[in-house]
Amino acid sequence: MKEEDGWKEWSIYVLKELERLDGCVDKIDEDIEDIEDKITKSKISFCVFKKEMTLKAGIWSLISGAVPVLILIAIYCLKHS
Repeated sequence: MKEEDGWKEWSIYVLKELERLDGCVDKIDEDIEDIEDKITKSKISFCVFKKEMTLKAGIWSLISGAVPVLILIAIYCLKHS
């Protein structure tokens, strides 16, 4: 190629543009890692919440099942005393 065709100037421009785009790719990679971390934390929070709700539902089921039994025991004791 001849120097007159301007390739030298274009090659500098192309190199700078590639460096700029490489910086953009690095920034995107960092952003993706941050998003993945947030998703992981959200999944963990959801799993903990689900376990807590399961435990609370079990406790309330136990209480709601125990109330009628306690009422029946109280009635039985009152009738036979």
